[in-house]
Amino acid sequence: MKDTAVSLIIPIYNADAYLQACLDSVTEQTLFPRMQVLLIDDGSTDASPEICDVYAQKYANIYVSHRRNASAPRATPRWIWRWASISRSRTRTICCCRT
Repeated sequence: MKDTAVSLIIPIYNADAYLQACLDSVTEQTLFPRMQVLLIDDGSTDASPEICDVYAQKYANIYVSHRRNASAPRATPRWIWRWASISRSRTRTICCCRT
């Protein structure tokens, strides 16, 4: 995947109720073949880790990082940027947005 256009980072914690819909939406994007999708599971105790694994096995450009629960302050985009994204990203710039 040398022509990656976008790295998308999705932080996940106990999101099994809507995670599949989220990932289906991502995979339906026209840019998806040129995306690198990083799923950062922060110690979920529901079915989120299994859902992430299914998508990572199905799509070569989806990667999963399962982490021990690092608590809310450490699971911010800054933490994701430092520990997960830099080492895996293939794009020049990453923008993490939090609502």
